[in-house]
Amino acid sequence: MRILHTADVHLQRKGDERWGALERVVALAQQEQVGLLAISGDLFDAEVDAEALRPALRALLGGHQFQVLLLPGNHDQHAYRPGFYFGENVRVLTQRQPVRIGNTSVIGLPYGDLR
Repeated sequence: MRILHTADVHLQRKGDERWGALERVVALAQQEQVGLLAISGDLFDAEVDAEALRPALRALLGGHQFQVLLLPGNHDQHAYRPGFYFGENVRVLTQRQPVRIGNTSVIGLPYGDLR
């Protein structure tokens, strides 16, 4: 499986340069036909940014052939509450549990998990 990994995007608003960078990462994931796009830690700069950006992010990340894994970081650890929907192909790793994607198992360590 081909995996594309990024981290520390720190999104604050749609249309700024960080949002544009994430759009380019998603386009690269499509172009390279990856099976998994992993975003480790601090996709959002703060929880309030997550609230505002969730609909636009769902449109950007959802509906692709690849899976997306989001791993909370220290800036956005409270942005991923149960029931928050980011898209059918998007999973949030809030606990240290293996996730199967095809023939691959992925384990993420969310912020604070090693304390």
